[in-house]
Amino acid sequence: MATLPPDAKVLYRKLGMKSKFGFGKHADLTVHDVLVGLSPQWKGVEYLYWCYYNCSNISFVDSILDEIGITPEMRIPKPGTAPERFEEWRVEKYKNAWHEKFDGKTEEQIALHYMRKGKKRLNAAYAKCVRKEIIRRPKAGEMAWKNQGHR
Repeated sequence: MATLPPDAKVLYRKLGMKSKFGFGKHADLTVHDVLVGLSPQWKGVEYLYWCYYNCSNISFVDSILDEIGITPEMRIPKPGTAPERFEEWRVEKYKNAWHEKFDGKTEEQIALHYMRKGKKRLNAAYAKCVRKEIIRRPKAGEMAWKNQGHR
């Protein structure tokens, strides 16, 4: 298979599981590799969503779109882009993950929790600085200077 020069335009492509991207940060990976290999914290799914909504000439086979959660109502006509839909999906996913992590606490409760943690860290850092000032150990050069009879 001949490789395209870097300045060549990519025509409309519908990618399957074994298709290689041929562009972007995962150019040498297949769709399956991205979907399975980058899956922690849905990075692979997020990249496929980004490609679908932001690349006008790239689409996926219907089975892949169903697998990553793009229902027929959410699909857009290709060639075309809809970056605002990607941002909506991303915000929704992160919000759901946030609520799962914090057991449904409100944003005010979470902010108060982190403010308290920050105050504790600041107090610990201040105490550490004060302790260093109180327990000041002389450096080796200073001790040698004093041992030799200097003040």
